[in-house]
Amino acid sequence: MKAPNSQALPLQQPCENAEQPPDAFKVLTTPKISVYSAPVNNTTDQELNSWPELFPQLVGEPELLPDNHAATKAKHGAYYVRGHIHNGFRDDAHLIECSLIILDIDTPVGGHELPTPRESHLALQGISHAVHSTATPERSRIVFPVEPYKKEDTEELTRATYSFCRSLGLNFEYAGESATKSQPFFLPQTTDYEAHEAYGQVEGAMLDPSDLDVETPVKEVLEPEQPSSHNPTKDFIRDLKTGTIHQAAKKFAGWKVKTTDLSIGQIFDELDAIIEANCSDAAKVKRWCGSERAGLLKWFQSLDTETYQKSTAVSPDTNEDLTVREWPVLDSKAFHGFAGRFVEFATENSEADPAAVLAIFLVRFGVELSAPSMWIGDSKHKALLASVIVGASSKARKGTSGKPVQRLFEQMVFDCEDQALDRAKTTPGPFSSGEGNNFRCPR
Repeated sequence: MKAPNSQALPLQQPCENAEQPPDAFKVLTTPKISVYSAPVNNTTDQELNSWPELFPQLVGEPELLPDNHAATKAKHGAYYVRGHIHNGFRDDAHLIECSLIILDIDTPVGGHELPTPRESHLALQGISHAVHSTATPERSRIVFPVEPYKKEDTEELTRATYSFCRSLGLNFEYAGESATKSQPFFLPQTTDYEAHEAYGQVEGAMLDPSDLDVETPVKEVLEPEQPSSHNPTKDFIRDLKTGTIHQAAKKFAGWKVKTTDLSIGQIFDELDAIIEANCSDAAKVKRWCGSERAGLLKWFQSLDTETYQKSTAVSPDTNEDLTVREWPVLDSKAFHGFAGRFVEFATENSEADPAAVLAIFLVRFGVELSAPSMWIGDSKHKALLASVIVGASSKARKGTSGKPVQRLFEQMVFDCEDQALDRAKTTPGPFSSGEGNNFRCPR
């Protein structure tokens, strides 16, 4: 059964007066792309497809899912990567070349609505591409075939492609790049055939991101919302669709505490009503109802309201949320080999920070195998590290970052010359209070 709105539009034949592609486009070649069968934890069973072979899978019939849960997507998730995985597991070490640029359209910008797949397709007429809806409502993905490039250049080339799309009037935020360049991208999935859209052009001018001007002026096709029309409830509903409920709810509840006389209980009743009416992601709602709501409620109830209003104020003039900061991202080179693959899987459906999971993994690995050592110059170095994970109590997900590492090593069997090694011992903590630290570690 073909999804009703899913179609690969006919190839566009250039007319005599058609504008010729700029120098940033080249003739399409056929590099290979690794495509894997479901589930997503299959990292070895792959087929190599050319762009003409992958294209029908991107614009064809989507996988129909019973629900939108992350576990369901992973179970039914046939997927591809941005290039060719050679002779080994799907990891960065075996990604020998990349030949796709992939943009996720999931966050609006400047008060605009997200572009639909059809709007994206029309803006990209004459350029080889595929664009399709994803299983998450209102989100979509654009895939461009490009000349092979090094995985180290992924961030730069993806940003250049994003800038090019913005210059065409496609208004969405840059989603960033995963530290793992061999990350999986699901072939189209949906929970609703009627809502699914897919379009594309298998042949045409091929984008060359290395020749694009990343400073291309952005062409706005709609007038953005003015600050005077700021509507926190509307912003909350938008944030529910593009981010985590916890983050959106904290921002909205903070605004309510600052600007109204409602009690914390009344504010959270309003949160629940808005979430129930406007959040269609069952997995996100389940997490909110399961633990996030109780934790955030407890945090707000423990606050001194006056202090909170001063430290987390939202400027009514600029609509600037002073508590929001761009989160630092660890360089992709840190996520190497098995440790990088483990961090990718451990954080795929988790709020844990990849940097924290990696640090805990390396420390635990060194503790478990502390005997091996190597000489660097005249110094002998053991595989022992120390790290400190810092974050706000009950909110920073420090424990969440450690749980997958603990589970991994507890399930491993260590044996050396038939003599079982002593297992590392852990303590749930805490190490001590601030006063206790001063007593234990005098200056």
